[in-house]
Amino acid sequence: MTENKENKESKKNEWNFVKTIGKTTYYVKGYFSQTSKENVLDKIKRMIINDIQSGGY
Repeated sequence: MTENKENKESKKNEWNFVKTIGKTTYYVKGYFSQTSKENVLDKIKRMIINDIQSGGY
């Protein structure tokens, strides 16, 4: 089976890792869009600010 170009491009932007804390193992997978207008730091800052403003911290 061959992958199309779109699938190959999306895999370049994916990442994953496994982290065990105590007896819990976390499997984390992420994806970054090539067309995004903000970088990861800007996105995290925005999420923190929104969380604080909404009282969800």
